[in-house]
Amino acid sequence: MANEKRNSKNVFSLLLKILVALVLLALIICVVKTCVDCRNYNTNPSDEGGITPVQNPCDTQQAAGGDEGYLGYFDMGQKGGEFPFSFDTYTVPDRITIYDGKGTGGRVIYSYEGGSDGVVDVEVKFSQKFVTVKIERMGEGTSWDFNIGCPNN
Repeated sequence: MANEKRNSKNVFSLLLKILVALVLLALIICVVKTCVDCRNYNTNPSDEGGITPVQNPCDTQQAAGGDEGYLGYFDMGQKGGEFPFSFDTYTVPDRITIYDGKGTGGRVIYSYEGGSDGVVDVEVKFSQKFVTVKIERMGEGTSWDFNIGCPNN
C-alpha cells in the first residue's frame, strides 16, 4: 500500500511538472510571437520629432508642405502589393522615406534625397497593411508635395 501511494505521488508530481512546463512553453511562444508581430511597429509614429502623425486611407490625400516635414501612415487596404507614389520636392532638397508598416521601425521600402524640380512617379512594393511616409527637410525654404495611390491588383 505504501508503494502504491508513493507511485501515485510520483505520477502526480510528474504530471504537475509537465503541466507547469507546458504553461511556461505557451507563455514563451506568446511572447516570441508578440515580438515578431511587433517588429515592424517598434517605433511609435508620435515620437518622431514632435510631428503628429496622420492616418489616411490610400489614394485620398495629396499632402503638401515645407520646413515642418511630414509623418503619416496609410491603410493600403490589403497586406502586400505595389502602389503608385508621386512627388515633387522642387529645387530645395528633401528626404523622403517610406517604411513598410506603421512607424519608422519597419523596413525601408523607398527612399529619395534631393530636389526633383518636377514630378517623380514610382511604383513601391510593400508587404504590410500600412505604410509610413516621412519627409524631412534638408534645407531652408523647402516645399514638397506627394500623392500615394492604392495598390495595383
